[in-house]
Amino acid sequence: MCGLYGTIASAEAKALDVDDLEHTIRQTESRGQHAFGSAILDYRGRMHVSKGIGCMSDRKDFGRRLRRMSKAKILIGHCRHTTHGAEKRMINNHPHKCNAGYVVHNGIVDNYLELALAYDLILKSECDTEAIGKLVDYMRPIYKGIGESVAAAMEYVFGYGNTIAMIVGRKLVVARNGNPLHYAISDQRMIFASEDRAVPALPNVTNEMSDAMVLVFQCMP
Repeated sequence: MCGLYGTIASAEAKALDVDDLEHTIRQTESRGQHAFGSAILDYRGRMHVSKGIGCMSDRKDFGRRLRRMSKAKILIGHCRHTTHGAEKRMINNHPHKCNAGYVVHNGIVDNYLELALAYDLILKSECDTEAIGKLVDYMRPIYKGIGESVAAAMEYVFGYGNTIAMIVGRKLVVARNGNPLHYAISDQRMIFASEDRAVPALPNVTNEMSDAMVLVFQCMP
């Protein structure tokens, strides 16, 4: 299956340690080596999205990528093991864009085509993940907050172990429904990853999200 990782920082947080971030990415790559991608919200409120084929750690510019990612206000990253849609078509790789923001996903959505038909979701890629983001868009006018919208959307997603992370405005949303997701929180940041060994040591112990759990974090300007 694929691997997820990411972080959200407080206004006072220092840059994420580059060595810790490299460790997180290399550990997560064990879950998916077909493609990689990330979405970054920087401290000026600008969004940066990057995708590529293979492993990020094999790129000559890996060091430059690490330095940029370490300064993110919010970061979501993905290491892909391809199931739906060839990785050679970059549109199939994560993160996927929706009206709400960007989403990365670990799992298999068996009913993504049925969801697209039932809710008139316009899918531009062959990847099942895109349907989750578009379904969250569909739910947003119905529910008060993004956490409720994500929870509602996940109830309609059937398949194998679907876990997601999203950047929505200045919020990070993570939701688990099967596949593991571990996180740690300090006074400066929250860090998460699919593998517990990929989460850098923080003052607090690493926690594992429970099934059907949705967490929403917001960064201040």
